[in-house]
Amino acid sequence: MIVKFKEIMNNIEKYHSQKCFLFHGPNFGKIHDIQERVISQKKKAKDLEIINIYSDDVKKGDLLKISETINEPNLFGSTTILIISLSNERINKEITSFIEKIENDSILIIKSPQLGPKSSLRIFFEKS
Repeated sequence: MIVKFKEIMNNIEKYHSQKCFLFHGPNFGKIHDIQERVISQKKKAKDLEIINIYSDDVKKGDLLKISETINEPNLFGSTTILIISLSNERINKEITSFIEKIENDSILIIKSPQLGPKSSLRIFFEKS
């Protein structure tokens, strides 16, 4: 689903049930603002554990290990938000398979520079 910046900023409650978000574009300030807005909305409902990952630090197979960790129940009952900051598209296929494995109430936020119309990650989110 494609949603414009103003739409989600003005109606954040409408997207409260979403588990995965892809924010991309040339304006990193807007991406950061929308990320913070989503996090603050989720904080109203439950305690959060936020994990930041940068794509440059991820090796092949790391996301599989991370998904196993995230899907385990949290000892304190808090919701886990995983924020992946992409600098390139080398792990896009791994991310799409990772999204399908998210269970419980974990939330995934992906931040990226502008993605082209043929990007596998962009296509995946547009179809879902």
